Amino acid sequence: MKKLVLGIFVVTLFSFNLKAIDYGIRGGVNFSSLPNVEVDLGNYKLFGEPDNYFGYHIGGFTQVKFLSLYFQPEILFTSVGTFMRLEEVENDITFEINRAYFKTRYYKVDVPLMIGPHIGPVRLGVGPVYSLMLGHSNDYDAEILGVDYKQNLFLSNFGYQIAAGISLGNLILDLKYEAGLSKFGDTVTVGSVTNPFNGRPRQVILSIGLLL
Repeated sequence: MKKLVLGIFVVTLFSFNLKAIDYGIRGGVNFSSLPNVEVDLGNYKLFGEPDNYFGYHIGGFTQVKFLSLYFQPEILFTSVGTFMRLEEVENDITFEINRAYFKTRYYKVDVPLMIGPHIGPVRLGVGPVYSLMLGHSNDYDAEILGVDYKQNLFLSNFGYQIAAGISLGNLILDLKYEAGLSKFGDTVTVGSVTNPFNGRPRQVILSIGLLL
């Protein structure tokens, strides 16, 4: 009898959870920046510019609701970037003529795991995000300062996201903030000088999803 009751409970719980699982696709835009970054590189200094870089993301998600909570794992291809400035210096004096502005772009797969309460159509969430780096590029022109520039990134890293969202029928809208929990990169090299460089972009993320 106990086994029968337990079996009915498990089947009922499974059926309830199955009805509470939704799948969908999503995409949107990212506004990323790299403020408060300054790296000494011998006769040069590297700065992160506060200007927002416009990027995008696209992928899929699963949303599981249980009582007043939800769990939302996602897998997204993401393109983000930052604006950088490299300046020649001597005795801590910057030569404004000898400076180069450039963009750095990062291509990665993000896996956010969001969890939080939902009240009717409104959701609040927080959770970790795992990032797998696929590659990066920049439009730095070595002829401006006469030195090469190279950034060395880790293959993967972790961050966190804070989210607020709303569901409108089959549409879900989310506003997120993302920042880092682990180092984004190892070092940056200018000419023959190499120094540590973390520099994970902060992001404000606007996303729209469609339940299938």
